[in-house]
Parts: sequence; structure tokens; C-alpha cells
Amino acid sequence: MHRSRPPRPIAQRLAAHLLAACILVATQGCSLGARDEVLVLARRGDATSIAIARHYAEHLGLPDERVLELALTIPLGAQTIDAETYRAEIADAIERHLVLDGSGEDVTRLVTTRGLPLEVEDCRDETQGCRRAALDAALAQLGRTADERVFEQRPNPYFRSTWTFARFRDRNETSALRFLVTRLTASPVDGRDEDGVPSPLRAALAREARSAEAGAPVWHVTGPGSDDDEPIAGRLLLDPIATRLASFGHEVCDDCEGTTATGLVLARTEPPEPLPELESPGLIVSLVGHSPRARKGGASPFVRVVDQWLERGATGLSLHLDDPFLAEVARPDAQLAAWARGLSAAEAHYASLPLLGGRHVFVGDGFRALPVAELPEDLEDDRDGDGIPDPDDNCPVHANPDQRDTNGDGLGNLCDADVDDDGDVDTSGGRIYPLDQRGDLEAVTLTARNGPYDPDHDFDGDGRVDERDLLRVQLSLSRPPGR
Repeated sequence: MHRSRPPRPIAQRLAAHLLAACILVATQGCSLGARDEVLVLARRGDATSIAIARHYAEHLGLPDERVLELALTIPLGAQTIDAETYRAEIADAIERHLVLDGSGEDVTRLVTTRGLPLEVEDCRDETQGCRRAALDAALAQLGRTADERVFEQRPNPYFRSTWTFARFRDRNETSALRFLVTRLTASPVDGRDEDGVPSPLRAALAREARSAEAGAPVWHVTGPGSDDDEPIAGRLLLDPIATRLASFGHEVCDDCEGTTATGLVLARTEPPEPLPELESPGLIVSLVGHSPRARKGGASPFVRVVDQWLERGATGLSLHLDDPFLAEVARPDAQLAAWARGLSAAEAHYASLPLLGGRHVFVGDGFRALPVAELPEDLEDDRDGDGIPDPDDNCPVHANPDQRDTNGDGLGNLCDADVDDDGDVDTSGGRIYPLDQRGDLEAVTLTARNGPYDPDHDFDGDGRVDERDLLRVQLSLSRPPGR
């Protein structure tokens, strides 16, 4: 039984009412704060890109100066831009516009459009070879990278945050995450487009917001096959979802035939057949990569996936380009929990990313949100729902009611893959000597292969060190333990 909650302060109640009002007018766009937050990017000379940008600006009620047309020298239709061209023609152009427009401190969200490339390739460091990141991921770090890099993989300080991004920015002015970046794209449809805006995208933006009276949200969660065939990594990512969403009053089904789902979490390359119908807000979270590069002149797998889901009722898609490293993959339990708490789609997407500077892309209206639900007091105090209040929980974002902590460092084994206690979960790239340079991944790998059993390397407490424990290290790479 949940305890009754004391009345909230007036300012907090007012903020909730304003947010609720914003959600109710989502079909016309939410001008509350959006006017000062958003800069929409289009490609000069690309009619579809400009049409999308202007339509979205009108949708949000933005002034003309919040649409920036970028003059690019790469060919129309090119999906990759090199680092030098990106810096000169995109990054520097945005910085100049923010200074000249006087909006540098106000803009917190960038929106890219069809016509801009999907990825940035940096081949300037011969020792590392060519590295790729999503263009949107590079823009999220604009001006916040080191050593003149256009992007870099860094821990995401907004990961698993329950704050709005505006509140986070107020308290982290120089954070590595500078902007929430979302993308508006879809393929033109002959005879159905109006004013040059692809009709599936226009329909997605116009779709009505979800009513608070629509009943419990239902999420369709699907892996690559049966439980026996599903990779362990997928299970580790998908298993926490049902428990987390149940505490918010949401439902999860793995066989949604005949059920209209609020959204879908997909852990396989191709969408399920038949495609489920989606009700608003229609969020898709795909844990696998979709190539941005077309073959033999056709549409790329990324574009095909976006078009498929927009036609089925999606308004927001959280995707990856190609196959990301496991440590980069969005955490669906974090994304859906943020969504359930009332954060916007863009905020929920970025709150689910462990690392910045990767292959992640969000397509759709980043202001989409579910109606704000009144959370039980015990849920506000216990984010992982394991019965241990956050201040007393040694692993507050992963359910571990046993609080197992075999090395006694104050962090539960379930979220402590930093076995050498140096403050980061790391790898030495396969090197195992000298011992003081051995990475956490290598140390756990050796225990799994050769023994002897080390309880500090047994994260799930099942009495053995195995593949599940190795995957937990990989999921935590490049971040401090505990999250």
C-alpha cells in the first residue's frame, strides 16, 4: 500500500500544470520554452530539407532566425561528411549563428533534417585509423571536446537522469553534453506530399498527443527470437523493463498481436512481422544498428526502417547507425522509465545513453511526451524498485535487494564491474601484463576462462564467473561504476 503524499509546493504544482498544458497542445507544437530552445538545421539548395525545417519551425511557433540553412559542398544525398568539412561548414556555421543571433545561451536543442549527412568520419589521426560517429552525436558535444576533436566518446553525465534537461543545464553549464539533438527525416512520397514535406513525417508531427484517460500505456518488447535463441546481451538489456514499467503502472507484452501498443523495444535487425499498430506517442527503441549507407542506389536500411515505422504510427525512433559497441547501446529500461516520468522524448533518449560521441540518432519530434503521472512516494525514493531507498541502496539504478558487496567498497556487485577499483570500468585491449595495467575486462575474462572463482568478479551472484559477467563489464566500459 502506498502512503499518501503531502501537498507539493505551489511552484512545483504550477510547473506540472504548465507541462501538462504543453502536452495537451502537442499537435500544434509546444511553444512554452520551445521558442527559446530550438535551432533547426537545413541544407541550402535541398528543397525537402528546407521544407521540413520550415514546417517544424511553424509547428513550434519559432521565429525565422531559428532556422539555419547550411551551405554544404558534399554531394546531395551523401550520408558521410569528413571531419574538416564538418567543422568548417556545420560546426563553425552554427557557432557563428548563435553568436550573431545572440541566442547562444538560450538554444539547448538542435534539430537536423533530411539532406544533412547522417555521420561524421574522422581520419586525421593515423594511429587510430578512421573513426565514425553520428552527425547528431557530434553536434551534441559541439564545442565541448578536447584536442580539436570533432567528437569523442565520453561518459554521458545525463545518463539515467530524472531531471529535465533545462534543470540539468542550469547545474552543469560546461557539461560534455551541450545540446539535445534530434532529426526529422522521411522519404518523399509521390503524389502525397504537401509543400515538399514528406507526408509520413507531416502525419507524425500532427498526430494527437496521448490522453491521460487512454488507459495504461502498453509497450511491446521483442528480442531476436525465442528465449533459447536470444543472445544473453539482449536479455540483460530487456529483462529489467517489465519490472521498471510495472512500478509506473505501465504494461509490457512480448506478444502484442491484436493489441495497440504505445511503443516498442526492438532487439533485432528487422521489425517484427506483421508490424504492430502504434498509438500515440508511438516510441520505438531499437538496440541494433541500421546502416546509413545505401546499396545499389536504393534507400539505406536506416531510411527504410524510419519510413516503415512512421507509416505504422511512430512519432519518435531511438536508433543506432550500423552495429554499435555494446557499451554504447541505449539502455531501454532507462529510456522508458524517463518517458514514464514525463520527460520529453529527446530527454528520455539522452538519459538512456551511457556514452556520448557514438552512433545514436533520435528521429522525430523531441518534445513528444506522455501525460505526467503522479508517482507513488516509494517509487520517487527507490528508482530501481528493489525495496531499498536510494540513499541506502548500494546500487540505486539496478534492482539488487540482497545488496551483495563482496569487496566492501560500498557498491553492490551488480553495478560494480570496476574490479581493480581505479574509478573506471576499462579494458587494456587484450593485454594482460603487466598486472598493474590489466583492464577490468581482461581480469574478469581470465577468471571466467581459467579460474579460480573470485566472488568480486561474480556480479550477479550465481556462484560462477561466466559470459553474463563478462557482458556486464562490456556494458559498463568507459564509465565509473555504480550506474
